[in-house]
Amino acid sequence: MTDLSIIGESPKRPDMPGKVSGRALYAGDLSLPGMLHAKTKRSNVAHARIKRIDATRALAYEGVKAVLTHNDVESLATLAFLRALTGAARSTAADTARAAIAAAA
Repeated sequence: MTDLSIIGESPKRPDMPGKVSGRALYAGDLSLPGMLHAKTKRSNVAHARIKRIDATRALAYEGVKAVLTHNDVESLATLAFLRALTGAARSTAADTARAAIAAAA
């Protein structure tokens, strides 16, 4: 027979005192010297076709180090890994992502 003695009991949560007192640290609390922060800009129009991206205004803001667009994603190691996984020699990021999803299914 299965031991059901824990039903109706509060489990011991060793992390709770720090959380309820506000002393617990989370990933968002982490700050390292030289650390950069990222922000994602999404389209204001659902299902819109993006014809071009002009990053000059974003780059003009003080403190902005880089602006990544779809052109930059092609060179990331993650995309290379997906291409290797799916056997795609050269394709767009969307094609590679679709192939990776199909391979995982």
